[in-house]
Amino acid sequence: MSQEKSSPIPSPDEVGGGSEMAAGIMAVIQPSVQLLDSQIVSTKRAQAVLAEKIQDMADLLHNLGEEPEYDLDVYTRKIDDSKRRITNAGSTLEKIHDRLSKLQREIARQVHKEKTEMTAPAPAPPKR
Repeated sequence: MSQEKSSPIPSPDEVGGGSEMAAGIMAVIQPSVQLLDSQIVSTKRAQAVLAEKIQDMADLLHNLGEEPEYDLDVYTRKIDDSKRRITNAGSTLEKIHDRLSKLQREIARQVHKEKTEMTAPAPAPPKR
């Protein structure tokens, strides 16, 4: 009788289908890996586009620094004047709102007074 010597480590084909198990695991995680890979590729593209835009902005700012200075005092005065006029208009609107509120309260009081006078019982005749 000849004895076959079995190796201490079984090959994946022999026991439980090790290669089948690896293929199964790969089939499960492969969509996630592909999705992650496509996201990495699109992130790299977006970073390249962003780097290009940053470079364009840096060039623009560099060129802006080389251009002659503008007199901004005229524009600053216009903005200050506009701000002052807007503040005045807001103040005026607030005063008008306060007056209208007071007028509405007075009208409501008058209406209430007239309603109570109309619905009030007639006064008793004078005693003689």
